[in-house]
Amino acid sequence: MSASTGDTRPESGVEGEEENPGDWNIRPPTVLVADGPNRASRYAEHLPDPFPVRRAATAEEAREETSQAVGVGIFGAGVDEETKADLLELLHVRSPFARAVVIQGEDGPPMLQGASYDVCLFTPVDPEELCEAVARLARIGTYERAVSAYFEYTTHAASMQVGRDREELADNETFQDLERRIDRTQATLERIRAALDEADRRILMESIDADPTGGFADTTKKTGGRHPDACSACGLGWGQDHGGGLGTGYEQLGAFVWKCSRCSNVQQTGSASHRWLARR
Repeated sequence: MSASTGDTRPESGVEGEEENPGDWNIRPPTVLVADGPNRASRYAEHLPDPFPVRRAATAEEAREETSQAVGVGIFGAGVDEETKADLLELLHVRSPFARAVVIQGEDGPPMLQGASYDVCLFTPVDPEELCEAVARLARIGTYERAVSAYFEYTTHAASMQVGRDREELADNETFQDLERRIDRTQATLERIRAALDEADRRILMESIDADPTGGFADTTKKTGGRHPDACSACGLGWGQDHGGGLGTGYEQLGAFVWKCSRCSNVQQTGSASHRWLARR
Protein backbone atom coordinates (compact mmCIF):
# COMPACT_ATOMS: atom_id res chain seq x y z
CA MET A 1 0.00 0.00 0.00
CA SER A 2 1.36 3.43 -0.82
CA ALA A 3 1.73 6.32 1.58
CA SER A 4 -0.67 8.63 -0.23
CA THR A 5 -4.06 9.51 1.21
CA GLY A 6 -7.40 8.85 -0.42
CA ASP A 7 -10.39 9.16 1.88
CA THR A 8 -13.99 9.43 0.76
CA ARG A 9 -16.94 9.56 3.17
CA PRO A 10 -20.31 10.24 1.55
CA GLU A 11 -22.78 11.63 4.02
CA SER A 12 -24.93 8.92 5.62
CA GLY A 13 -27.69 11.33 6.56
CA VAL A 14 -27.45 10.32 10.21
CA GLU A 15 -25.75 12.51 12.77
CA GLY A 16 -23.50 10.99 15.39
CA GLU A 17 -22.61 7.86 13.41
CA GLU A 18 -20.06 6.67 15.96
CA GLU A 19 -22.02 7.93 18.96
CA ASN A 20 -25.12 5.85 18.16
CA PRO A 21 -23.91 2.42 17.04
CA GLY A 22 -27.18 0.87 18.29
CA ASP A 23 -28.98 2.45 15.32
CA TRP A 24 -26.42 1.04 12.84
CA ASN A 25 -28.93 -1.57 11.74
CA ILE A 26 -31.40 0.96 10.28
CA ARG A 27 -29.01 2.59 7.79
CA PRO A 28 -26.57 1.23 5.19
CA PRO A 29 -23.30 0.03 6.71
CA THR A 30 -20.04 1.72 5.82
CA VAL A 31 -17.70 -0.09 3.41
CA LEU A 32 -13.96 0.18 4.08
CA VAL A 33 -11.77 -0.25 0.97
CA ALA A 34 -8.07 -0.81 1.71
CA ASP A 35 -5.62 -1.03 -1.21
CA GLY A 36 -3.27 1.12 -3.27
CA PRO A 37 -4.83 4.53 -4.04
CA ASN A 38 -5.71 3.76 -7.68
CA ARG A 39 -7.34 0.40 -7.06
CA ALA A 40 -9.05 1.63 -3.87
CA SER A 41 -10.58 4.51 -5.84
CA ARG A 42 -11.68 2.17 -8.63
CA TYR A 43 -13.32 -0.31 -6.25
CA ALA A 44 -15.03 2.53 -4.37
CA GLU A 45 -16.42 3.91 -7.65
CA HIS A 46 -17.90 0.50 -8.49
CA LEU A 47 -19.91 0.29 -5.27
CA PRO A 48 -23.54 1.37 -5.65
CA ASP A 49 -25.41 3.89 -3.54
CA PRO A 50 -26.32 4.09 -0.71
CA PHE A 51 -23.17 2.63 0.89
CA PRO A 52 -20.93 5.20 2.59
CA VAL A 53 -17.33 4.41 1.58
CA ARG A 54 -14.02 4.93 3.37
CA ARG A 55 -10.77 4.48 1.46
CA ALA A 56 -7.42 3.64 3.00
CA ALA A 57 -4.16 3.68 1.02
CA THR A 58 -1.92 2.53 3.88
CA ALA A 59 -2.20 -0.05 6.64
CA GLU A 60 -2.17 2.72 9.23
CA GLU A 61 -5.04 4.54 7.50
CA ALA A 62 -6.99 1.27 7.40
CA ARG A 63 -6.52 0.84 11.16
CA GLU A 64 -7.64 4.40 11.80
CA GLU A 65 -10.72 4.00 9.61
CA THR A 66 -11.81 0.68 11.14
CA SER A 67 -14.68 1.29 13.53
CA GLN A 68 -18.01 -0.13 14.63
CA ALA A 69 -19.71 1.67 11.74
CA VAL A 70 -17.88 -0.50 9.18
CA GLY A 71 -20.09 -3.35 7.99
CA VAL A 72 -18.02 -4.64 5.07
CA GLY A 73 -14.26 -4.54 4.62
CA ILE A 74 -12.55 -4.91 1.24
CA PHE A 75 -8.82 -5.71 1.47
CA GLY A 76 -7.16 -5.57 -1.92
CA ALA A 77 -4.23 -7.24 -3.66
CA GLY A 78 -1.97 -4.35 -2.66
CA VAL A 79 -2.19 -5.46 0.98
CA ASP A 80 0.18 -8.30 1.87
CA GLU A 81 -1.26 -11.37 3.59
CA GLU A 82 0.23 -10.65 6.99
CA THR A 83 -1.30 -7.18 6.98
CA LYS A 84 -4.59 -8.56 5.65
CA ALA A 85 -4.76 -11.00 8.57
CA ASP A 86 -4.00 -8.20 11.04
CA LEU A 87 -6.66 -5.89 9.55
CA LEU A 88 -9.25 -8.68 9.46
CA GLU A 89 -8.68 -9.40 13.13
CA LEU A 90 -8.95 -5.70 13.98
CA LEU A 91 -12.16 -5.37 11.94
CA HIS A 92 -13.86 -8.22 13.78
CA VAL A 93 -12.77 -6.88 17.16
CA ARG A 94 -14.07 -3.37 16.52
CA SER A 95 -17.12 -4.41 14.48
CA PRO A 96 -18.10 -8.00 15.41
CA PHE A 97 -20.85 -8.29 12.81
CA ALA A 98 -18.72 -7.01 9.93
CA ARG A 99 -18.06 -9.20 6.91
CA ALA A 100 -15.01 -9.09 4.66
CA VAL A 101 -13.86 -9.48 1.05
CA VAL A 102 -10.20 -10.19 0.28
CA ILE A 103 -8.78 -9.66 -3.21
CA GLN A 104 -5.74 -11.62 -4.36
CA GLY A 105 -3.49 -11.11 -7.36
CA GLU A 106 -4.44 -12.96 -10.55
CA ASP A 107 -1.52 -15.41 -10.24
CA GLY A 108 -1.51 -15.49 -6.46
CA PRO A 109 -2.77 -18.27 -4.20
CA PRO A 110 -6.00 -18.00 -2.21
CA MET A 111 -5.85 -16.15 1.09
CA LEU A 112 -4.11 -18.00 3.90
CA GLN A 113 -6.01 -20.91 5.44
CA GLY A 114 -8.13 -20.00 8.46
CA ALA A 115 -8.38 -16.27 7.82
CA SER A 116 -11.71 -14.81 8.89
CA TYR A 117 -12.93 -13.49 5.55
CA ASP A 118 -16.14 -14.29 3.70
CA VAL A 119 -15.36 -13.93 -0.01
CA CYS A 120 -12.09 -14.16 -1.93
CA LEU A 121 -11.89 -12.52 -5.37
CA PHE A 122 -8.98 -12.33 -7.80
CA THR A 123 -7.72 -9.53 -10.04
CA PRO A 124 -8.88 -8.33 -12.43
CA VAL A 125 -12.00 -7.91 -10.33
CA ASP A 126 -15.35 -8.02 -12.10
CA PRO A 127 -17.30 -4.92 -10.90
CA GLU A 128 -20.63 -6.76 -10.86
CA GLU A 129 -19.15 -9.61 -8.84
CA LEU A 130 -17.69 -7.17 -6.32
CA CYS A 131 -20.98 -5.26 -5.99
CA GLU A 132 -22.94 -8.49 -5.57
CA ALA A 133 -20.55 -9.69 -2.85
CA VAL A 134 -20.70 -6.40 -0.94
CA ALA A 135 -24.50 -6.19 -1.15
CA ARG A 136 -24.91 -9.78 0.07
CA LEU A 137 -22.45 -9.42 2.94
CA ALA A 138 -23.99 -6.09 3.99
CA ARG A 139 -27.45 -7.68 3.98
CA ILE A 140 -26.37 -10.67 6.08
CA GLY A 141 -24.26 -8.64 8.50
CA THR A 142 -27.01 -6.06 8.96
CA TYR A 143 -29.56 -8.80 9.64
CA GLU A 144 -27.34 -10.41 12.28
CA ARG A 145 -26.67 -7.08 13.95
CA ALA A 146 -30.35 -6.16 13.90
CA VAL A 147 -31.19 -9.46 15.58
CA SER A 148 -28.64 -8.73 18.30
CA ALA A 149 -29.97 -5.19 18.77
CA TYR A 150 -33.57 -6.46 18.90
CA PHE A 151 -32.63 -8.95 21.60
CA GLU A 152 -30.81 -6.24 23.59
CA TYR A 153 -33.69 -3.75 23.37
CA THR A 154 -36.46 -6.24 24.17
CA THR A 155 -34.52 -7.67 27.10
CA HIS A 156 -33.95 -4.19 28.52
CA ALA A 157 -37.61 -3.25 28.01
CA ALA A 158 -38.77 -6.46 29.68
CA SER A 159 -36.56 -5.83 32.70
CA MET A 160 -38.02 -2.32 33.08
CA GLN A 161 -41.55 -3.75 33.13
CA VAL A 162 -40.92 -6.15 36.00
CA GLY A 163 -43.27 -5.19 38.85
CA ARG A 164 -44.60 -2.13 37.00
CA ASP A 165 -47.73 -1.44 34.97
CA ARG A 166 -47.31 -0.11 31.44
CA GLU A 167 -49.17 3.01 32.57
CA GLU A 168 -46.28 3.76 34.92
CA LEU A 169 -43.90 3.71 31.96
CA ALA A 170 -45.99 5.95 29.70
CA ASP A 171 -43.90 9.01 30.60
CA ASN A 172 -40.59 7.20 31.03
CA GLU A 173 -38.33 8.57 28.30
CA THR A 174 -35.93 5.62 28.43
CA PHE A 175 -38.71 3.09 28.03
CA GLN A 176 -40.37 5.05 25.22
CA ASP A 177 -37.02 5.29 23.42
CA LEU A 178 -36.62 1.53 23.76
CA GLU A 179 -40.10 0.99 22.33
CA ARG A 180 -39.23 3.16 19.32
CA ARG A 181 -35.96 1.30 18.80
CA ILE A 182 -37.76 -2.04 19.04
CA ASP A 183 -40.31 -0.95 16.41
CA ARG A 184 -37.61 0.35 14.05
CA THR A 185 -35.44 -2.72 14.45
CA GLN A 186 -38.38 -5.09 13.95
CA ALA A 187 -39.25 -3.24 10.75
CA THR A 188 -35.62 -3.62 9.63
CA LEU A 189 -35.70 -7.35 10.31
CA GLU A 190 -38.93 -7.77 8.36
CA ARG A 191 -37.59 -5.74 5.45
CA ILE A 192 -34.35 -7.71 5.25
CA ARG A 193 -36.11 -11.06 5.67
CA ALA A 194 -38.28 -10.21 2.67
CA ALA A 195 -35.13 -9.51 0.62
CA LEU A 196 -33.19 -12.64 1.61
CA ASP A 197 -32.61 -15.09 -1.21
CA GLU A 198 -31.85 -18.81 -0.97
CA ALA A 199 -28.08 -18.25 -0.72
CA ASP A 200 -28.59 -15.76 2.14
CA ARG A 201 -30.77 -18.24 4.02
CA ARG A 202 -28.23 -21.02 3.51
CA ILE A 203 -25.47 -18.86 4.96
CA LEU A 204 -27.59 -17.90 7.97
CA MET A 205 -28.56 -21.52 8.54
CA GLU A 206 -24.88 -22.47 8.50
CA SER A 207 -24.37 -19.96 11.30
CA ILE A 208 -27.28 -21.45 13.23
CA ASP A 209 -25.89 -24.98 12.84
CA ALA A 210 -22.31 -24.10 13.78
CA ASP A 211 -20.86 -23.97 17.26
CA PRO A 212 -18.15 -21.49 18.44
CA THR A 213 -15.36 -23.96 17.62
CA GLY A 214 -16.36 -24.16 13.97
CA GLY A 215 -17.70 -27.71 14.33
CA PHE A 216 -21.30 -28.77 14.68
CA ALA A 217 -22.85 -28.77 18.12
CA ASP A 218 -25.11 -31.62 19.25
CA THR A 219 -27.81 -29.59 20.96
CA THR A 220 -30.60 -32.14 20.62
CA LYS A 221 -30.60 -33.23 24.26
CA LYS A 222 -30.45 -29.75 25.76
CA THR A 223 -32.51 -27.73 23.35
CA GLY A 224 -34.71 -30.14 21.42
CA GLY A 225 -32.70 -29.59 18.22
CA ARG A 226 -31.86 -26.07 17.14
CA HIS A 227 -34.21 -24.30 19.53
CA PRO A 228 -34.93 -24.48 23.29
CA ASP A 229 -37.70 -26.82 24.41
CA ALA A 230 -39.90 -23.99 25.73
CA CYS A 231 -40.16 -20.25 26.31
CA SER A 232 -38.19 -19.25 29.40
CA ALA A 233 -40.81 -16.62 30.31
CA CYS A 234 -44.25 -18.21 29.84
CA GLY A 235 -43.33 -21.87 29.48
CA LEU A 236 -44.97 -22.40 26.07
CA GLY A 237 -43.57 -25.54 24.47
CA TRP A 238 -41.61 -24.94 21.27
CA GLY A 239 -41.50 -27.26 18.29
CA GLN A 240 -45.08 -28.53 18.50
CA ASP A 241 -48.17 -27.24 16.71
CA HIS A 242 -50.34 -25.21 19.11
CA GLY A 243 -52.81 -23.80 16.58
CA GLY A 244 -54.72 -20.62 17.35
CA GLY A 245 -52.12 -18.42 15.67
CA LEU A 246 -49.28 -19.68 17.87
CA GLY A 247 -47.91 -22.03 15.25
CA THR A 248 -45.00 -24.07 16.61
CA GLY A 249 -44.63 -21.65 19.52
CA TYR A 250 -41.70 -19.56 18.34
CA GLU A 251 -40.22 -17.47 15.56
CA GLN A 252 -36.52 -17.74 14.67
CA LEU A 253 -35.04 -14.24 14.52
CA GLY A 254 -31.48 -15.28 13.76
CA ALA A 255 -28.65 -17.57 14.79
CA PHE A 256 -29.45 -18.78 18.31
CA VAL A 257 -32.20 -16.16 18.85
CA TRP A 258 -35.92 -16.97 19.14
CA LYS A 259 -39.12 -15.05 19.89
CA CYS A 260 -42.08 -16.63 21.69
CA SER A 261 -45.34 -16.59 19.70
CA ARG A 262 -47.45 -16.19 22.86
CA CYS A 263 -45.67 -13.66 25.10
CA SER A 264 -43.14 -12.18 22.59
CA ASN A 265 -40.24 -12.94 24.95
CA VAL A 266 -36.94 -13.03 23.07
CA GLN A 267 -34.28 -15.45 24.25
CA GLN A 268 -30.83 -16.32 23.08
CA THR A 269 -28.37 -19.15 23.60
CA GLY A 270 -24.71 -19.59 22.64
CA SER A 271 -23.41 -17.57 19.71
CA ALA A 272 -22.26 -19.10 16.47
CA SER A 273 -18.80 -18.74 15.02
CA HIS A 274 -18.30 -16.39 12.12
CA ARG A 275 -19.27 -18.20 8.93
CA TRP A 276 -17.15 -18.04 5.81
CA LEU A 277 -18.11 -17.95 2.15
CA ALA A 278 -14.46 -18.15 1.12
CA ARG A 279 -13.75 -19.22 -2.45
CA ARG A 280 -10.56 -21.19 -1.87
